[in-house]
Amino acid sequence: MIYWRIQMNQPDGRGGIQINSLDLLKESKPVIATGEWEDIQCEYFKGEHFNGIKTNDIILVHEGKTPIALCKITSDNFTDEELKNKYYHDNFRYVDVLGFYNGSVEFPATQGTIERFINDTKSRRFIQEFYQSIFKTKEMDDIIKVLTHKKQIILQGPPGTGKTRLAKQIAQRLCKNNKKDLFPYSDISKSLKNIDDLPSSSGRTKYTISDIRLDRCKVSLESGTSYDIPFNAIKKAINNKLWEGGQSNGYDSYTAAIGKYLFENLGQKNIETANLDDYKIIQFHPAYTYEDFVRGISVENNEDGKIEYKTQNRVLAEFALKALKNYNNFLQDKTTYTNEFLLNDYFNQFLDKVNDDIENNDGFYKLTKSVGITFLEEDAFRYKSHALGWNQNGNRMLFEDIKQAFLDGNVERQDLKHNKNLSGLAKHHASYFVRVLNLFQKFLNDKKLTFENKEIQKEPLKNYVLIIDEINRANLSSVLGELIYALEYRGESVESMYEINKSREIILPPNLFIIGTMNTADRSVGQIDYAIRRRFAFVDVLPKVLLEEELNTEDSKTKLYFKEDYFLKVQALFLNKAGGNSEYLSEEFNAKDVQLGHSYFIYEEGKFEYNLTYEIKPILREYVTDGILKASALKDIIDNL
Repeated sequence: MIYWRIQMNQPDGRGGIQINSLDLLKESKPVIATGEWEDIQCEYFKGEHFNGIKTNDIILVHEGKTPIALCKITSDNFTDEELKNKYYHDNFRYVDVLGFYNGSVEFPATQGTIERFINDTKSRRFIQEFYQSIFKTKEMDDIIKVLTHKKQIILQGPPGTGKTRLAKQIAQRLCKNNKKDLFPYSDISKSLKNIDDLPSSSGRTKYTISDIRLDRCKVSLESGTSYDIPFNAIKKAINNKLWEGGQSNGYDSYTAAIGKYLFENLGQKNIETANLDDYKIIQFHPAYTYEDFVRGISVENNEDGKIEYKTQNRVLAEFALKALKNYNNFLQDKTTYTNEFLLNDYFNQFLDKVNDDIENNDGFYKLTKSVGITFLEEDAFRYKSHALGWNQNGNRMLFEDIKQAFLDGNVERQDLKHNKNLSGLAKHHASYFVRVLNLFQKFLNDKKLTFENKEIQKEPLKNYVLIIDEINRANLSSVLGELIYALEYRGESVESMYEINKSREIILPPNLFIIGTMNTADRSVGQIDYAIRRRFAFVDVLPKVLLEEELNTEDSKTKLYFKEDYFLKVQALFLNKAGGNSEYLSEEFNAKDVQLGHSYFIYEEGKFEYNLTYEIKPILREYVTDGILKASALKDIIDNL
């Protein structure tokens, strides 16, 4: 690749008229330009020198230390009177603008109009890194376009091409803009419950926190002065870092103090984990089943030591449920979302109270003389009677039934019995369910928790990415089951063979993306059938020569190198100079499916011998044993590496 740089903002040289380089690059057909000079730089531009600019060369447009854009030359030199009158230049060349610079690093070379870079200099490295970043971004953007259109893709290629690493980078890119509330009301409430005295932002005074509710708390001084502080005011204080100044009254100083405390105790932790839960990576293997991936039955010991069988969501169903909840929340109007958010928060507070009541009543919180709640499960109360005829473990009272009855305005037993939105057990045991419903209603009244004049910021739409490494190592038709349909018809429900909470429904929402990786050289696994292939887009990830800037980033702890000469020697086992299959490769294989990938040739200084001895040579010899490479490859190349 030939790299150049050009300055064209001073057509008459120093001290003359100045133009804006961007204007030339924003023409309907972008151009670069220079004057008519009797020097080698003009010869370079016009292509009159044997080392002059040629089509497809890469050129950086800059003004002094300021990089403007990176372009590819697409034409020979030409003259144009209209362009000359507009920009005062004599010679022009058409270019494709590969990318405008938006970084903060200054360009090293500042003197001269045109320069060709042959040797390894800071200026050449700057242009090369800029070019690679554009190319890499475009490559990833192209894959993301396919993924967002198809919803699921498989990155396929031979071993060592970085398929899993690329999948993670794509997932991080998709989830990068996911907006997470770093200070949700529930976290604020929980955090404030853990403190007794709170220092003011200056540290000279201490405040007392009390009456912590869903969306506000009370802050008091020893003098008795106090304020009700809404959590939305605290969030504003955090966003504006109110403790650093700008406090105009007592109310401000209180919110600043709480904001500072939360920022220091929750801020960094929440920022670091902001998007970690939005993508997940798992690995398939030959023994992987539907019960491992979608839904299955688990065996657990209950509190009485008895074995219990429970149907549970597995990786995909659980992740899909999380994405669906976000998707549905995003679609809701603000009032509905606020009420649902408040109901869940109020109900969680109610559960805390019930749990305390169970502990304070020797594990049996009475609903009637003989029936009571014994413990809380993840999604239900367990209630039972000491009377004969009851299941020893009792029955499950789903939280969702109580919340639904509340939303439907139920108050009495008969209301529940005729409510079509409730489960069969809720109707059958309405006399017990209504008691818990009434306890919840009383809790709201006692705590003065209302749904009026409340507005919670709506949840933004987020992306969720599930990475399935080695996707072809499992029997996909068996593992996916009925979800083969759901992959194609996003947002539509399919029925699982297992039921959870009286429902067999599973939905894959549009904001859930699936990335599979597949090793095309692995012949020990079954082929992917056509029904599944039709639902995935396949993207090739092939071996390539790596540049230093692709190996080492600002976060790199150890400097890495790429052994290009050995990469090319090994490549010759698979590809001939014309790009076709080499004489050493068996006719039944394609080079792109089996050639060793670039990661085998990445090494730390002085340690490539380990790659060669323990990774590269063994797999190449195995290729000969398996008939992928012919026996002549061993004698001609492999043994001589």
